[in-house]
Amino acid sequence: MKKTINFCGNCPFKYSDYDDFALGYSTVTTCTLARSLKLKDDCILVSDGDVELKTPEWCPLKTEEFTFCFKEFSADRKTEMNSTWKEIEILQDFFDNTYDIEYDDPEIVEKNDKLQKLYTKFGELQSNEDEDFQTELNKSIDEIKDQLYALEDVADKLQKSINNLGE
Repeated sequence: MKKTINFCGNCPFKYSDYDDFALGYSTVTTCTLARSLKLKDDCILVSDGDVELKTPEWCPLKTEEFTFCFKEFSADRKTEMNSTWKEIEILQDFFDNTYDIEYDDPEIVEKNDKLQKLYTKFGELQSNEDEDFQTELNKSIDEIKDQLYALEDVADKLQKSINNLGE
């Protein structure tokens, strides 16, 4: 499937958030692709919803072509995600069902820290398995380096042969 995007209005990465109780502008429109790419700017428009939506110059789709595909997480990753989520549920259940929590109690502080770390770990597990990509990239770079060293060695031998032609 191929989808042509002409402006932010028909872009699947456009996200608008409306706040009915806002005192100022009620609508914020952002680019989830720009946010995912960790670009400096991802805000497209802040308005009351009555302003024409214009595609910003920094739009990632204007500067680069993207191809997206879906790949399931590995079995090991799914297992780790499930075990992490079970730990989160246990700790969250503790906090939800304990009524007299003293937040300066060292045990409570430790459990709260662990819960925060588990949420962070789970978020990282849900992100793409970029480690595989990085490993493949590093392997390819190492192969290219080996080929360059081999070429350099051949060039040195060729230079020596050319210098020795007169002998």
